[in-house]
Amino acid sequence: MNNEEVRGYFDQYWKHSSVLRNWFVAYGIGALALAIYNKGIFFSNPEDKKVFVSLIVWGISLQVLLTFLNKVIHWFVYYGKNLIEFQTTWRYKISYKISKCFIIDIIVDFCTMILYARALWIFTSNL
Repeated sequence: MNNEEVRGYFDQYWKHSSVLRNWFVAYGIGALALAIYNKGIFFSNPEDKKVFVSLIVWGISLQVLLTFLNKVIHWFVYYGKNLIEFQTTWRYKISYKISKCFIIDIIVDFCTMILYARALWIFTSNL
């Protein structure tokens, strides 16, 4: 596989990753607005509403933290690729190693889906 083909696959991954992250956050914010501004319409049990909101907030928080982590890590890697001396720093070395750990993204996305699925189950059981 040549570099152009590899780059094409990465670009597709990055687009889908960004879309998924945006959907996670947009869904979460929309769900929070629905829960907060519709008093008593969707949740007959106030405890269900608290759990629902908590699950959504945790899902949004995971996605925001992952986005921040990816931003910082990839900036250090980018900076190191452009400034060879920076590659000897601990920030570059750690960031480069973490940037290769795709499992972090998978785990955070999976946890977000579980949190949202549980919140959706609570929501639909109150309809």
